[in-house]
Amino acid sequence: MRLKFLLAMLLLAAVPVWAAAAPSSDLQARRDALDKLLAEQWEYSWSASMAA
Repeated sequence: MRLKFLLAMLLLAAVPVWAAAAPSSDLQARRDALDKLLAEQWEYSWSASMAA
């Protein structure tokens, strides 16, 4: 239990470091990748609902 708590606190403490280290071009690339993933998921959900 104590180990899980310490790992969770370590991850929470590291989040601001990761967020500050990301350059804006990397952020835009990640946003584009997320948009593409959401579009693919939407298309799959739409086609699966039409087949059912």
